[in-house]
Amino acid sequence: MNKMNIIKILKDHIRTFHDYKSASVNIFEIFIFIVIPIVISFVLVFNFNKKLSPAHISNAITALSIFAALLFSLPILLYDVLERTLMIDAENETQEQQLADRRDLIQEINSNVSFAILSSFASVIFLFLIQISSLPEIIIQILNFITISLGIVFSLTVLFLLKRVHCLLSFDLSKLIKKKDKD
Repeated sequence: MNKMNIIKILKDHIRTFHDYKSASVNIFEIFIFIVIPIVISFVLVFNFNKKLSPAHISNAITALSIFAALLFSLPILLYDVLERTLMIDAENETQEQQLADRRDLIQEINSNVSFAILSSFASVIFLFLIQISSLPEIIIQILNFITISLGIVFSLTVLFLLKRVHCLLSFDLSKLIKKKDKD
């Protein structure tokens, strides 16, 4: 059962919401990435009685499956970047803090990718459960609430990942450009 424990993924993802200056948890990021999706979903499902239609469910399953598949390839890219970071580290010890920050960023991106894949997988499961027509209406509402919340969290996490991967690769590109300029 320990092999299927997802708590570490959740904890590692939450740990990425921190202030870089003080290393403490950033409450604002927790609010944006957790509280706001829950509030929006609650308002949509329970106040406006919004439900996911069969067409929405089908489209969401397709999109989430494609994104999850693409996200599975990101750790391979991260591994390659990490290898290059270690090679740079071996060549030049004067930039210790910069390289340590880069390794931390790679670890955090990995945590975010794992969480995004997990939230995508969970969303797909809940979308399939919504399609079971024999469930009581309150259960369908709760499943809609959970699914919409997870969908918003997934979308925000992908945007978060995009920013972080951009920062990571921008560093690599700037190093490559500087190296070519020297040659």
